[in-house]
Amino acid sequence: MKKFISKVLICAMLISVLPKTSFAHEEKINTTTVSEEQKAKTEKVEKKEEVKAEEKVEKKEKVKAEEKVEKKEEAKAEEKVEKKEEVKAEEKVEKKEETKAEEKAERKEEVKTETKLEQSVIASPIKARATEPRYSVEFHFDPIPDSKQLPQAIIDKLPEDKTNVEDGTVINLPSFADEVVEDKGGFWKFIGWEMFPVIRSTRNLIDGNTVTVNGSDLIIIGKWGFEASYFVEYAFKSITAGKELPEDVLVKLPEKQTGIPAETEITLPEMTDVKVEGGTWKFVRWSWGAYYRGTRDDGQDQSVFVDQDLLVTGEWEYVEDPEPEKYDVTFTFKSITPGKELADEVKAKTPANKLGVENGTVIFLEKFADVKVIDGTWKFVKWQLATGPAIVDVEDEVTVNGADLNLTGLWKFEPDPEKYNVTFHFVTLTLGKELPAEVLTKKPANQSDVPSGTVIPLPKYEDVKVEGGTWKFRYWYLSLGDHGNEVENEITVENADLFLIGGWEFEKDPEPKKYDVTFRFVSVTAGKDLPQAVLDKLPPNQIGIDNGTLITLPILEDVKVDGGTWKFVKWLVEKEDGMHVVQAGPMVQDEDLKLVGEWKFEEDPKPEKYNVEFQFYSVTKGKELPDEIKAKLPANKTDVPNGTEIPLPNYEDVKVKGGTWKFLGWYSIKGAEHNKVENKVVVDNDNLYLLGQWKFEADKKPQPKPQKPKVQKGRILPTTNVESAFTYVVLALAGIGGAYIAKKKDNE
Repeated sequence: MKKFISKVLICAMLISVLPKTSFAHEEKINTTTVSEEQKAKTEKVEKKEEVKAEEKVEKKEKVKAEEKVEKKEEAKAEEKVEKKEEVKAEEKVEKKEETKAEEKAERKEEVKTETKLEQSVIASPIKARATEPRYSVEFHFDPIPDSKQLPQAIIDKLPEDKTNVEDGTVINLPSFADEVVEDKGGFWKFIGWEMFPVIRSTRNLIDGNTVTVNGSDLIIIGKWGFEASYFVEYAFKSITAGKELPEDVLVKLPEKQTGIPAETEITLPEMTDVKVEGGTWKFVRWSWGAYYRGTRDDGQDQSVFVDQDLLVTGEWEYVEDPEPEKYDVTFTFKSITPGKELADEVKAKTPANKLGVENGTVIFLEKFADVKVIDGTWKFVKWQLATGPAIVDVEDEVTVNGADLNLTGLWKFEPDPEKYNVTFHFVTLTLGKELPAEVLTKKPANQSDVPSGTVIPLPKYEDVKVEGGTWKFRYWYLSLGDHGNEVENEITVENADLFLIGGWEFEKDPEPKKYDVTFRFVSVTAGKDLPQAVLDKLPPNQIGIDNGTLITLPILEDVKVDGGTWKFVKWLVEKEDGMHVVQAGPMVQDEDLKLVGEWKFEEDPKPEKYNVEFQFYSVTKGKELPDEIKAKLPANKTDVPNGTEIPLPNYEDVKVKGGTWKFLGWYSIKGAEHNKVENKVVVDNDNLYLLGQWKFEADKKPQPKPQKPKVQKGRILPTTNVESAFTYVVLALAGIGGAYIAKKKDNE
């Protein structure tokens, strides 16, 4: 029996020390196998789909190519029938020979264009369409006649081709209607645009400068026509021996004319005489001839027909001026005041004589300012010209006309007048009211040594506003000793001193009317009444305000309340005809002022909300958290607004049987990241997952006291102190239970 029990115990011990199988590892292997199988299936499906897609595209492209070829052949057949009918119609109208010639030329041009279009169509690869139809638009230029080659200047104007164009797209075509491109021997002009839909193979003239894509690729052809032209070049030559043409003549040379159509009649410019020093260049005639042959034809007319390149030469002749006659111009001054000789100050102003002046010369006559002398003033009157026995007055100028000129300047003397004083004085016309300083400062300054005959202007004054009323100017009064008279606007000094009095009258202000200024607030947000926090900002009413008073309106800031913000909109003035917006500071104007302030409510934006989840975790291998700790786990939170601060509790040690659980702290889990957090955490645009870690520390076991082996009946088991078979059984069962528990935890 003891041997059997020993065997059982040994088996139990062996089981307890066997290597544990990792069920997690098994799961990993199984997962890996499944993933590889799934991957193989996915790759197989993808390859199958790619093959199907390629087959589908190839079939689609083949079908489209066949359809395009069929359409092209149909279009050619239709075009052939149309050409035949057109030729028959033309044969009925035109002569037989002309019809044949035109028919031959048209067929040649059409065949050439068709060949070019076919090449363009064939050269364009058929591309796989998107879900919505897409088309191409190609541009070409054709010369007329086709024997001419378009210059590079026109080729550069060709629009770029367009691809992947949606059906119904409007294509804007450039307009070359006003453009002329010069080329050797002539010039090119744009004729117009033609449209060639690929599916119909027929040309259509385009009316206007737009074309619409309509279910087909387009070839758009711009036609340019060549017209022969010539040039006319101009030259000048002198037909006077030894005389070169001056620059004043050469600048009149016309510019070269190019691009002139054949059989064009051009008008030759007319030339006027050119005066130069010593003579005059006179235009004689135009002569012309072929530019390259150098021949000349006498020009009789002022026009020429252009049927070739021409050189037009203008002939000039120089005519010398005749030697001009010379004349003398003399100046003298004369006093026309009896008994008064001219003062030396006047004589010094006499102009210098001009000798040897050419006929036709214009003599400008000076006007002289007054000359003040001791006893008066000399005044210049006029110039006079002696022409034989006659004396004539002259003004600003005179012309030398085949004779000497004798000019006389006339002066008169004006003695100084007697001089007088002009005195001004202000008086009040209102009894008991003295003139204020604001009025007295307006009095004109007194004048002395005023010559007789001087005109004295009398000012008029605007009202002067002072406290309590207004001073108004009434009149000017000329005092003449014991009498006088009112005067208007001005007065003249006439051999006597002047004493002028200005009368002012005071008008008392009427008692001003007072007005009230009231304030009220209104809400412009439907269903929202103004809170007290807004009403508290209402300005107090103002009673008994003077007319014309400017009311200062307060600046009203936003008022934050629960759920939103009240914002001030604007001030309004309430009148009988309705509400009026206050543009600037309101003013009291002959009526009570009723001011209404509008407020609107803006709700706070609803914040984003997130979840906060808590979990406890044991970092001690093989130790599960007890219920006492699980009970401390904070409740999860949902719909937590962004920015909310989440407090994190800290826990004291928890004593349990066999040891103590210690709280290590909180960790924020985001993906593979574990970040330790302290005391609090803030919701930041994402859910929060918070992990609280606990660690178990076992109690220290007391050291057993050594014991003397007891003498017992039977054999003593070495090292175990176990003395009975029953003890072996208990130990075996304990070993089996431990192995089972370890294996179960690995599975978990």
